[in-house]
Amino acid sequence: MEVVQAEAIDTVEAVGDRAVGDRAGDRAGFDLVVVNSVVQYFPDRDYLRRVLIQAVRLLAPGGRLFVGDVRSLPLLEAAHAWAQPGADRSAVVRTAARDPELVIDPRWFTTFTTTVAADLTTDLTTVPDTGLTADEAAGGGRVQVGHVQVMPKSGRFDNEMTRFRYDVIIHLAPAPAPLTVTHWYDWQDWAGPDWTPTHLTNRLTTQLTTGPATDPVDDAGLVEGGGPIGLRAIPNPRLADLTPTRTATGAAIRTAGTAGFAAGAAGSRGIHPDELTELATAAGYHTELSWAAAHPDGAYDAVLTPHHHPTTGHPTTTGHPLSSRYAHFPPPPPLPPERHTNQPLTARLHDHHHTHLIPALREHLTTHLPRHMHPTTYHLTDHLPTNPNGKIDRTRLPNPDTSNHTRTTTYQPPTTPTQHHLTTIWTHLLNTQPIGINDNFFNLGGHSLLATQLISRIRTTLNHELPLTTLFNNPTINQLATI
Repeated sequence: MEVVQAEAIDTVEAVGDRAVGDRAGDRAGFDLVVVNSVVQYFPDRDYLRRVLIQAVRLLAPGGRLFVGDVRSLPLLEAAHAWAQPGADRSAVVRTAARDPELVIDPRWFTTFTTTVAADLTTDLTTVPDTGLTADEAAGGGRVQVGHVQVMPKSGRFDNEMTRFRYDVIIHLAPAPAPLTVTHWYDWQDWAGPDWTPTHLTNRLTTQLTTGPATDPVDDAGLVEGGGPIGLRAIPNPRLADLTPTRTATGAAIRTAGTAGFAAGAAGSRGIHPDELTELATAAGYHTELSWAAAHPDGAYDAVLTPHHHPTTGHPTTTGHPLSSRYAHFPPPPPLPPERHTNQPLTARLHDHHHTHLIPALREHLTTHLPRHMHPTTYHLTDHLPTNPNGKIDRTRLPNPDTSNHTRTTTYQPPTTPTQHHLTTIWTHLLNTQPIGINDNFFNLGGHSLLATQLISRIRTTLNHELPLTTLFNNPTINQLATI
């Protein structure tokens, strides 16, 4: 909130009695509207769009809309990998796909001025899905968005918030024209692989007093007249304990590892966003950080702008010093609208089916089919792939989803030596844990082939011979341990 803190706010009016989305028709005139740490609970991007349209219409000219703690879609799988140490790639991909919260690509916000904002510059009576009545829309006037900032979270704490979330500030016109940066450099070329804080401070200080150098290497960091410096793809040490892999579809994903991403994949050590800001401030620069490019590895961009002209000491533009103008970052690669967010409603529906439908199906089949005909795995899918003849194409069916092997009883750990031995055998065969003594072998994914292996291991480990039918009649550890 640095931009807001820099200016005095004479009056504060609390309007928290109703949600922003319910304030259609309220008078405009607020300098600041805050939508903090709630958008992840919105059902979909259409609802997000409607809420932000209404929030923007509450602002006075030159006002700002702050949207905080937004979860980053490019880092969704990374966040799940970080939260599940040791999980394999398929488990991470699966849980990320089922995330029940709204997760947003920063590029949705960077298109705000040309998509959502386009609706605000027209007569709102002709705009669908604003949530306004005809009278409210007709009386609302016209609104123009001037600039959008997408920033990584500040703070030295190492947690889910600072790693995988970002803040957005939407600025309404009129506002100072965005600062155009003419010199952009890749971080690894500008800083070098062996940079130190002293090295960066000297480089920035020299920039304020020196024009272009004759040495092409030095010239990469020296801009004539002490102008702003744009740095691209700065490796983010907050994600240094995650190493990049790739999914089968080519989407970026990180899994927990020992090699630091910033030191390895990017070819140059990164710098913590707060450390870069502190070094630049000490050298006489204002720093604006951006996640608008949505780098899949979590890297960020930065613009370093001198506070004053290096020679005269005065602001370098009439009316507004450079450091008070927001930088214009290069536009990120385009993204199809359907990929701007995930689909949390689909995930919630899947969870509902997972919790209610599958157990109901399992119970129904238990009472109508013999044990050997019970399905091993229940897999939820949106559709069945078919071949040109309209028949199910088995080659395109998804792999069995073993994550829905759920217990139907409260977990109870083993207590006796025999129960511990049986639990170890079940864990190895079923590849799942924890397993309680009242969990049903077949509900956890067991089938006739695994049942045969289980009987064999019981014979080898416990020196006890059991007929296969015993397992079908006594499918829990608690039952088997007493035989």
